[in-house]
Amino acid sequence: MCAVCTGPSSQVYCGAMANTSTLCETLDIRGPLRVVTVHEPPFIIREYEADGQPRYKGFCIDMLHKLADMLGICYTMYEVPDGKYGAEHENNTWNGIIGEVMAGNAEMGLGPITISSARETVVDFTKPFMEYGTGLLMRKPEHEEQNMFAFLMPFELVVWMCILVAMLMMGFLLFATSRLRYRLGISAENINDNDLQFNIRNSMWFAYWSLVKRGGEPLPRSMPARILAGFWWLFALVIVSTYTANLTAFLTIKRLVSPIKSIEDLAAQDAIPYGVERDVFLYNFFRDQQELKAGTVYERIWNQMNAQEENVFVESLQHGIEKARTSNYVFMDDDVILEYITRTEKDCKLILIRNPFLLRGYGIATQRNSKLTDPLSISILKLAEDGSLGQLKDRWWPKDGCSLDGSQNTSKAMGLDLNSFKGVFFILLAGVLLACLCAVIEIVWHRWLKRQCWFEAKPEENSAPQQMQVTTVVRHEARAKEEKLLKAMMQFLRGIEEGKLQIVVRDQISINMDAVDALDAFEENELMDSKMDASPVLNMIPTIDVDGHEFTNSNRVTAIDSVELGCYSPCQEDYPVPTRPNYPTRWMSARDVRC
Repeated sequence: MCAVCTGPSSQVYCGAMANTSTLCETLDIRGPLRVVTVHEPPFIIREYEADGQPRYKGFCIDMLHKLADMLGICYTMYEVPDGKYGAEHENNTWNGIIGEVMAGNAEMGLGPITISSARETVVDFTKPFMEYGTGLLMRKPEHEEQNMFAFLMPFELVVWMCILVAMLMMGFLLFATSRLRYRLGISAENINDNDLQFNIRNSMWFAYWSLVKRGGEPLPRSMPARILAGFWWLFALVIVSTYTANLTAFLTIKRLVSPIKSIEDLAAQDAIPYGVERDVFLYNFFRDQQELKAGTVYERIWNQMNAQEENVFVESLQHGIEKARTSNYVFMDDDVILEYITRTEKDCKLILIRNPFLLRGYGIATQRNSKLTDPLSISILKLAEDGSLGQLKDRWWPKDGCSLDGSQNTSKAMGLDLNSFKGVFFILLAGVLLACLCAVIEIVWHRWLKRQCWFEAKPEENSAPQQMQVTTVVRHEARAKEEKLLKAMMQFLRGIEEGKLQIVVRDQISINMDAVDALDAFEENELMDSKMDASPVLNMIPTIDVDGHEFTNSNRVTAIDSVELGCYSPCQEDYPVPTRPNYPTRWMSARDVRC
C-alpha cells in the first residue's frame, strides 16, 4: 500500500486503488512519483489557481490519471526549468526532460517526448501512446487571382474542345441523316416526318439548345433522328450534371495557391526560408544526416538551413509559430502539435501542409532500468486497445475551428463576388454585340437592295407571251418604277392573304408592266363577281396551264400549286425560291417572297 498517498495534498494525485495496490511495495516506492513535464498544449496545459499554484490538464494528464488508477500509484508534477525536451551536449550531458530523468530528479518524464535511439541510450521509454509525423507550418498564402472565366474551370480545355467537337458532329450527323432520307424519298412516305426542316442551321441549333437545357424547334420526328437525339440528350445530361457539381465546388471553396506541398518541394526551392526549433529531435535528426553524408533530401534541407543568411533556427515552439505567422517562413515540427495550433488560431492565418514524414512515436521516459517501465507499457497498451487513447485525442483536438489547408466555405463567410462571374457577363456582352452587328448588316443589306433592285416586266424570248416570271434587274435610274412595282406586289399578296384573290398556277409565272398596272388597279377597282361567291378575278392577267388552256377574266382562279420567284443581281446567278409543290393548295403571303 502507498501509504504516503493517503494524505491530502493539492500537489499530489493518487490513483483510485492507491490504498490497496501493492505496486508501491513491489517497486520499493517510498513516496509519490516525481513527474517532470513541459507546457505543451494540448498535451500539457498549465493553468494557475487562485493561490498561484500551477494546475495541469491536457491529453497527457488525463492519460496519467488513468494509468494511476490502473496501477494504484501517486505522483506529483513539476516543470523542467529550461522548457526543453532533451538534447545531448558536447560533454555528453543532456538538458530538458531527458536530463532531469537521467539525473534522477524525476522518476517519469511526461509529455510529447519523441522516442529516439539516442535518448534510449540514457533513459528508458514505455510503449508509444501516440504516433505522429513531421508537418510544415506556414502563413496562409494569398488566394489565387480571381479568374473572370472561373465558370470554365470545372472542365479542362481539352474537355471543352471535345464537347464542342461532339456538338458539331451531332449537328452534322442529324443534318446528313435527314437530308439522305429526304433525297431517297423515305420521308415522303410519312407525312409526320420533318427531315426537310433539319438543314445545317437547324441541326446545329438543335444540338446547342439540347446541351444548354433550353427547348426549341424543330424536334426530330423520324426514327433515326430520334435515336440520335435520345443519345445526345443522355450525353448532355451527364455533361451538364458533372459541370454543375464541379462548378458548385469551385465557386464555394476559396482555393489557395501554395508553392510547397511536401518535404521534396521544400528542399527543391530556396525562395522561402525554413527551420526548426533548437535542441529537439528534428534539429538533432537533420544534423546527424549531414554528418552521415547520406545524400538524402534531409541532408539537403540541413545544408540549406545552414546556408540561409538569416537565422532559421528558433529557440522555442512559440517563437517558430510566431515567425511563421508574421513572415515568409516555414516551421517544421510535430504535425499533431501543429494541427492543434492551426485549429485554434484566432485569425486563421496559418495553414498546415498535411504530408507528414519521419513517422515516430511519443512515450513516457523513465529512469534507466526502472521497474516502472513495463507496468506503464502494459497499461498504455490496454488503454489503446479499449479505445481510451482515441477518445482522449478526440476530446483535446478540436474538429472545427480554422481549416488546416486554409480553405474557406464562402456560403458561410461571404457571398460570391463579381470577379467570379465577370467572364459570363463578358460572353453575354459579346453575344449582344454580335447580334447587333448582324442586325445592322442585315438592315444595310436590305436597304441597299431596295435602292438597287426592282422588278421589271420583261417577256422572255422563245416563250409564250402569257408566261409570267418574276425577275430582278439592277437599275440605278428607275426608283419610281421600283416603288410602283413593290406597291403593286404588296397589293397582290395582300389580296391573297385577305382571301380576296385566289390563283391557279401550273407553270412558272412572269409579270410584265401591263400586269403590274393591272395589279395596281386591282386595289382601286376591287373587281368582284357577286354571282360566283364573290371570288375575285384578274381582268388583265392572262394565265396558261400545263395543257395550254388559257384562263381569261371569265375563268375563276381557285388554287395554287407552285410559284418560283427569282432575283437577278450583278454578282450572282438567278436563284429560285420555290414553294412546296407537294401540297395541292397553299395560301401565299408576303413572307413567301424573298430575294
